[in-house]
Amino acid sequence: MALFDTIRAGASGASADYVIDRSLRFNKNDSAKLSRTPSSDGNRQTFTVSVWVKRGKLGEMLILDAFQDDSNRTRLVFDAENRMRLFQRLNNNSHGLIVEPAQRDNTAWYHLIWAVDTTQSTSSNRVKMYVNGVQRDFISGSSQPDQNEGLFINKDELHAIGVGLDSGGDEAFFDGYMAEFNLIDGQQLTPDSFAETDAVTGEYKPIKYVGSYGTNGFYLNFSDNSSTSALGTDSSGNGHNFSTSGFSVSSGKNGDSFADTPTNNFCTLNEQNRGDDLQEL
Repeated sequence: MALFDTIRAGASGASADYVIDRSLRFNKNDSAKLSRTPSSDGNRQTFTVSVWVKRGKLGEMLILDAFQDDSNRTRLVFDAENRMRLFQRLNNNSHGLIVEPAQRDNTAWYHLIWAVDTTQSTSSNRVKMYVNGVQRDFISGSSQPDQNEGLFINKDELHAIGVGLDSGGDEAFFDGYMAEFNLIDGQQLTPDSFAETDAVTGEYKPIKYVGSYGTNGFYLNFSDNSSTSALGTDSSGNGHNFSTSGFSVSSGKNGDSFADTPTNNFCTLNEQNRGDDLQEL
């Protein structure tokens, strides 16, 4: 499902209001990733992760991994069936939540939200997951965290964007583009804090987040491409910059800083429509 109707939203699909300047391409073949270790714990029970993604390839790939060790971690991920998932392993006991339908469109920008508050007495309120502003139902067998359970996001352990961390080596690299990556420490928010539906055109579009970020919160807008290290700049005011690896800021197709964004969606070939048996003309 394409995100923008170009007739109603304009030929470029661009929003007339809030404009996102840049996205960051994660090339799986380059083992591209961002990483940071918080200096102290934030709120591990209540937080929100909001990010826009455009997938380059399908299959299992990581959005965010908070890693203590192989037995203790929290992952926000597309699973092998291309479904949005939260995975928690605590003292080697695993549980998780998966939503449908799968997100298989390589031509569209998806807005993803994981909104967590494990202090809620009603278990169904503890984790909520949204795709393009719609709260999605969990598949059978999904398991909410226990009340007051602490996840590893916001813990003073290694956090990585675009890769799964493992003692045996990095895995499940993200392939595609990310934009407007927000972590809000201490609040369980809804999509209204990050996007809106235009009352006239029906377009679902980003808006600027204007709230607080909390202790370990950050905002990566990927707008500074003056150097590869600048790509990990935190613009929240907290100064939680990420280290970068596997990215390039060279001009042209070999660089990873792009003007393809949720407010300027570039035309993209859909990998699912590829004909492997086509011959060169």
